[in-house]
Amino acid sequence: MKKYWIVVFLSVVLSMAGKAEQIDRRIMVELPADSLTSLSLMAQCISHRYHKPDTRLWGLYSWVATHIRYDMSARDQQMRMPKEDDLALWTLQNRRGVCANFAQLFAAVARRMHIETYAVSGYIVTFDNIRDDGHEWCACIIDGKPYIFDPTWGGGYMLNNQQYVSRLDDQFFMVAPEKMILTHVPEDPLFQFLNYPKYYDEIDNPGKDRPVPVYRSWRDSLWAYNRQDSIARLEGELRRMRDNGFANDWIQQEIKRVQYNYQVCLYNKQNDRMNGLVTRLNFLVNYFNNGYKPHRSRQWLNTEIAKIRGEIPDITEKLEIVNSISDTMSVGVDQMIKGLNSASDQLDLMQKSIEQNYNRYNQ
Repeated sequence: MKKYWIVVFLSVVLSMAGKAEQIDRRIMVELPADSLTSLSLMAQCISHRYHKPDTRLWGLYSWVATHIRYDMSARDQQMRMPKEDDLALWTLQNRRGVCANFAQLFAAVARRMHIETYAVSGYIVTFDNIRDDGHEWCACIIDGKPYIFDPTWGGGYMLNNQQYVSRLDDQFFMVAPEKMILTHVPEDPLFQFLNYPKYYDEIDNPGKDRPVPVYRSWRDSLWAYNRQDSIARLEGELRRMRDNGFANDWIQQEIKRVQYNYQVCLYNKQNDRMNGLVTRLNFLVNYFNNGYKPHRSRQWLNTEIAKIRGEIPDITEKLEIVNSISDTMSVGVDQMIKGLNSASDQLDLMQKSIEQNYNRYNQ
């Protein structure tokens, strides 16, 4: 009998705990003012109040949807921030913005609640019409499954494309990818979270004949994406966009934008590498000018020269890729390539100096 009563008691406690985690989706969540001074404090407050990922995300979704005012005057503007979370913090402090503000704030706080979250950019299809002004929403991985969230649409709707009507709507909370793809089309097919991603024209023109779908594991692709640097991510995004069938005008513009970003990142990376190479080269120049002092072994010198020399062809190759994409940075690229050629000539002189003078200076 004692065992029976213990089991019943535990089942009651667990049932009560489960009920305590339920949230009425018709009700927005309020947070104390002192928890809204930073992204981390906001995440801590929600996490302290709710313990399951879905209830935490509802608390976040409902707050963002109802407390951030959609700024009609900023629809055609793009805010540029130096760091990833700067836009999210600005939005929290100013309580207004467009879809990017809603999405970035949601994503930044969700990540601080230790929920794998991605801000997704793309375009919208409504009533078989493509809206070419772009949109941004979020995706979260919960218990290994992807779900889509749109806190902008969750906060209201556009009336006659002129007025934003505020109204909490849970239709865009925790939506399955195969359902959300009917209206929300990511620019990068990876963020469809479908093993058979839909081609752009398949979504834009549902009745049109389409190619045989190709299997691409979104889990494997996301695993690789999370381990790539910014350049590799942009390379992958460009490849997936180009391989995803006929691109409408909006996607073609986005391909150009991603291509330009890739070019800038690649250029900046090579610029950083060249600055490091110049620093090492200057060290050697000072070493030789100082009469081979302090003492360095011949092997160390030859190895260091070989390392620097080995980087020059790869940097040159990457810079030529930058030039092949666009001539926007051709002047800077040409100057860097000249500098690399000069560095190569200096290394040749250093190698000869070692062969001729090393023993004399190190007797």
